[in-house]
Amino acid sequence: MLRNKMLVCLLLLSIPVTVAAQTEGPHRIRVGGNVQAAKMISQVQPIYPAEAKRDRITGTVILHAVIAKDGSVQELQYVSGPEELMRASMDAVRQWKYQPTLLQGAPVEVDTTISIIYTLGKPADTADLPRGGTRDVGQTDQQSETQPAKPIDPQLKADIAQLIQELHVGDTMTQVIKMNIGTIRTKLTESLPDTLNRDVIVKEFVGKFIEIGHSPELLDALEELYAKYLTDEQVKKAIEFYRTDAGEQILAMQGKMMEEVQPIAARIGSEKAVAIIKELCSEYPELQEQGNTCKNQ
Repeated sequence: MLRNKMLVCLLLLSIPVTVAAQTEGPHRIRVGGNVQAAKMISQVQPIYPAEAKRDRITGTVILHAVIAKDGSVQELQYVSGPEELMRASMDAVRQWKYQPTLLQGAPVEVDTTISIIYTLGKPADTADLPRGGTRDVGQTDQQSETQPAKPIDPQLKADIAQLIQELHVGDTMTQVIKMNIGTIRTKLTESLPDTLNRDVIVKEFVGKFIEIGHSPELLDALEELYAKYLTDEQVKKAIEFYRTDAGEQILAMQGKMMEEVQPIAARIGSEKAVAIIKELCSEYPELQEQGNTCKNQ
């Protein structure tokens, strides 16, 4: 659920940024799915499996992809989504072709995420047809990013709102912001002129910024995300679980765990980073020739 994703994000973010910058090789870069979509040259439509269509299976299949320097799909891994739709999605995406991505004039590999959205067609007079005019096929975020978002089913919206309340998402988001507010406060202070009221301005900004965790805009955005990836049945099952003793215990311990995981992740990240950099230095000669990355190890 959302809390578990936040926990993973905190663990990753707690590793020093300088290390991430040093270990980022020039041969591959990370690009968001919507950005990579603009480079699409050739796209094969996923075929909706007959059995999945018969059983009214819908949802979003998320794939992790590595795009080769020539724009072909080099690596493809299943991340999440209905397993009944996995093979059809991967068979189609493997045939996609993108424009090569250039970094400082040279082609590089691209690490990205692709989402295949499966929905069942409406009656012929009101059908929403994906590109090519074929009903009941998988669509991708790359096709539909310019289309207006469809209204969330009222029942699904109500159940999602209930789930968000059960998870105490607003409180969790506020806690996450507070845990990282020190960095924000420092950067803001450094960016403002050293005037008489600078500390007052920073304090007022921080107070207002923390309120984002409970803002209607954020909660509306979360509802849209839940509706994108979860069915109403899944949402209801999640609500049932978090009302059990086990679910309540998980929620109760998450706040404490988030406080404790940052120093643990920072320590492990720092220890592992040294070994990783040494390994990369032996693998990539350019790291030894340029800068002090390898000399300092």
